[in-house]
Amino acid sequence: MARRHAAAVPASKAKIGTIYAVRRDGELTRFRVNRITTHRVADNGGPADYESEISGVFILGKNDHGIERTEKATIEPHYLLGQFEDYEELVVKKEAEDKAKAAREKVEKRDMADLLELLYRIAGLPMPNSTSDYDAPFRLTSYGGTSPPDIGRKGAKPLLEGLRKLMGEADLAHSANLVDDKVDS
Repeated sequence: MARRHAAAVPASKAKIGTIYAVRRDGELTRFRVNRITTHRVADNGGPADYESEISGVFILGKNDHGIERTEKATIEPHYLLGQFEDYEELVVKKEAEDKAKAAREKVEKRDMADLLELLYRIAGLPMPNSTSDYDAPFRLTSYGGTSPPDIGRKGAKPLLEGLRKLMGEADLAHSANLVDDKVDS
């Protein structure tokens, strides 16, 4: 029993956790190996007595939040073409995804920094030198700066007073759409 296809990456050389290039629907795609299984299918005393299958996930790209979109699959070893870094097309695609993610994170960081500054202004508090201190009235956590600011105990009361003052200034509150116009019937 002869081998059907010559594998670019034989099952014995494939490594779990490694990302390989695979041609899927005529397009190069990334495939992360999660499991390699070898079955004995005959008893003729040769290497052709064994067949292998590789389980893992196709990495289909990233969604708007930068999280990988994947699809589980089990393939035969001959579909693995080689490590994806060796395929320029896939490397270029990954670099474009990384740039898009970095651009999204930059906008999110800027928005969270602006929100933090607005919180301090509304509360009438001075902006501290370090916005990540645990005791700060409002702080940005160390999750890459894309998480919304935390409101600490020291910031809750000044913020509430600032918002009440803002709501009390009717013209400003109406122009900022902070209050509903009540119509008496």
